[in-house]
Amino acid sequence: FMNKADADHHLNELLMKFRKKYQHEQQKKECFYAFWCDEERSFCEACDDDLQIFHGVFILLNGKPIV
Repeated sequence: FMNKADADHHLNELLMKFRKKYQHEQQKKECFYAFWCDEERSFCEACDDDLQIFHGVFILLNGKPIV
């Protein structure tokens, strides 16, 4: 993005979209977001168990977290 306002606008739209789609959300340091729903799992043959699938959003500036 060319400026912070555009980045913030896109982030807010993306977060609203994810919040509508997924039941759970966890946030850390105001730049890392994880979303998931209980039904979305994948079977891992190596560990013989169902694993939760997470969807992440994180904000970086020059490769470093924006906090």
